[in-house]
Amino acid sequence: MLSYFRWSTLLALVLFTGTVLFLGLASRWCGSGISPHPHATGSDNLAMAQAGPVLDESEREYLWQVEHHALILGKHWFHDFGEALAKADAKGLEKILAQDFAGQTFSQPAAEPMEIDYIQVSRRKGAGLPPTLLDRKALIALLLDWRREFPLPPAVKVYPKSLAPQTRSDLDSVWRGTGVLRMWGQAGGQPHEVVVHFGFVVPRPSRHQEAGWLRSFSLSQTQIARAAGFFLRDVTRQRNIDPDLFHNNWNSEAKYGNTGGVYLMDFNRDGILDLLVLDINRIALYKGLPAGAFLDVTAEMGLPLFPPPSNPSSFAALADLDGDGWEDLILLGRIYRNEGGNQFVDISHRSNLHFPLNATGVAIADYDRD
Repeated sequence: MLSYFRWSTLLALVLFTGTVLFLGLASRWCGSGISPHPHATGSDNLAMAQAGPVLDESEREYLWQVEHHALILGKHWFHDFGEALAKADAKGLEKILAQDFAGQTFSQPAAEPMEIDYIQVSRRKGAGLPPTLLDRKALIALLLDWRREFPLPPAVKVYPKSLAPQTRSDLDSVWRGTGVLRMWGQAGGQPHEVVVHFGFVVPRPSRHQEAGWLRSFSLSQTQIARAAGFFLRDVTRQRNIDPDLFHNNWNSEAKYGNTGGVYLMDFNRDGILDLLVLDINRIALYKGLPAGAFLDVTAEMGLPLFPPPSNPSSFAALADLDGDGWEDLILLGRIYRNEGGNQFVDISHRSNLHFPLNATGVAIADYDRD
């Protein structure tokens, strides 16, 4: 819904993860935390460890602390902020704001409207003039004004984009950052979304959350969008695909940088696209049916249901390798010949093409045009 704002929200998330998590990964790959692949061998991990850290120990520790505090802030403090706003709970919002709270908003915002056939967007930001100050009462009123645009409780997400202690050497000093508040739902039966970009000041985030933790909230940009209808809806299960079969980094304790991929093909040449899902938990080949439904034909077509623990090569490629007009399959480092759309047969033992265990992809081309 409202792709115009989805991109801005996604960009904010990328900026945050790029700043914090990327550098966090550099240290974790050298010994703990995220694994490059769940089936990585001991020699693979040893090779990465021997490569040494990208940053010195103090820098790695500082970045870990920033990531850790950002996760606490987003998971607990900002979560409660969003819950109170979704419920239009003025007392809950008041409890969050510090007694000496000091906020800011635009005095005369510069409006940037956009209207096309299916969406209307209004973006406002500062025009370079001195801001208008907000006390606790004024901020709560402003937040509830946005909330009242939704007759039913909207979904609310508040998350940090950037975060750091004001004094780098003192983690107990106040922490400053930028964040995004997003509300979305329906208004008048139509999709409606409010996105607020803001700066904030909080004490050092911890699991023990005290009342009055939000000391400052300064608006930098607001975006309000309405659309004539929803553009996409989730029909995964309706189309006979069970997402529970596959690994989900969002709700699993184990986090992996590469869990597989999704590949489109027409293995039986019936003119309907088929779907190959490669995942660390399951391999699934879905035959495309009329009206957009799918049928799991993995075992019937001779493909393995589960990736072998001994083979961490989580990639696939489709190509007519023998020139018979049928798409063959390279899967987990094995080569499968397409037998007229009726079955895939493993012919790896007949090929001189071999893949290293740590391979993550393959590109196919006719470089000599033969």
